[in-house]
Amino acid sequence: MADQKDAFQALSSENRGTLITLTSVSLLIVAIIFVAAKFGSAIYFKQRRTAVNTPIWAALILAIIQVVLLQKAVDHGMGKHQDGLSDGDIQAWSKFAYAAHILLIGAMSLSKMSTILLIWKLTPSKSLRRSCALTAGIVVGWSIFAVLGIAFQCEMPGPWLYSPERCAGEGAIFYPIAVFNILTEVILVVLPFLMMRNVQMAQHKRVKILCSFSSRLIIVFVGIAHLALVPSFSHSTDVSWDIVNWEIVAQTMMLTTVIIACVPTLYHIFAGLHSGLTTTQIPDGIGLELPQTKPSGYINQSSSGASQSHSCSRSHGRSRKKGRSMLDGRDTDAVVITEVSTGVNLGRDERDRQSSSSEGAESTRHLTQGNGGVLRTVDVTVSIEKQDHRDRL
Repeated sequence: MADQKDAFQALSSENRGTLITLTSVSLLIVAIIFVAAKFGSAIYFKQRRTAVNTPIWAALILAIIQVVLLQKAVDHGMGKHQDGLSDGDIQAWSKFAYAAHILLIGAMSLSKMSTILLIWKLTPSKSLRRSCALTAGIVVGWSIFAVLGIAFQCEMPGPWLYSPERCAGEGAIFYPIAVFNILTEVILVVLPFLMMRNVQMAQHKRVKILCSFSSRLIIVFVGIAHLALVPSFSHSTDVSWDIVNWEIVAQTMMLTTVIIACVPTLYHIFAGLHSGLTTTQIPDGIGLELPQTKPSGYINQSSSGASQSHSCSRSHGRSRKKGRSMLDGRDTDAVVITEVSTGVNLGRDERDRQSSSSEGAESTRHLTQGNGGVLRTVDVTVSIEKQDHRDRL
């Protein structure tokens, strides 16, 4: 028992590698919990957002491998003074850190892509989707540049062995990598505000959605700290010791990116956002109230007998009342047309629908062309069961 080796090294004045281990393992556990919760939420709510969920799962896998590799680097001397390390240990920790730095770029890129794809899926705006595509292109370009820059900044052979005299610009490649990382994060914070600009929903839901996306501001601040710490090791002759603070911030940034990419789905906001963008719900016993000016839709309603006259009089009576329309199309990019029909007389209902469609063509054209919106037609079929009271007599 006396010869048993500890799983992790002890923190001391000569070994700071334990700080890297503590940061990486703690945040990795949190990231696993968040991704597992996201996965469970997708199963529970039967969400088929494979394009959105797959990148974050891949990012978690890369993050796990990256943490293991960086721990191997700590075991071989990262966090200790380089003068006390053998040549074999210097080569070993440099190789593991080299691979870990490349995987860090991959994990961060995938988490960014997950957020971009989420915004692209939620918005019907073509201009915003083009912005998402452009942002995705910037992220891909940044990823390629960062991976190639880290991989080939130092002389051959042994590109993994970093020292100021062996590497181009004494580590200057880390500056543009960090700057473009911050810029992409800022863009990912701005895009949700553009998405929510024309969405009509309750104020508390709007705030909840924007706060969940704006949590990426944490990554912006961590990225700024990551950039500020580059000089602490890039010009150092004791790299294994001086790189510790930079590595701690880098691990915090990568794992926090994975965690924050899961935040929007964990607040169950998709239902509210989806209804605000594309759907209209008609509660039971509540009619549609259309304003006097600029009606946002029309209703085709037909039935037979007493049900027809009662439904028509109730619908017309409510349409004259002043109030906010549930299909209000102001400041939105979508026009919703709801057609309500019954299953009593399908032939007559079809003729009425065609007649009313021709009459409402002009107003529909005004709505779609004037507001530049998307025309959506929703058919609602209402079945009416008649009860014969004569049997009771």
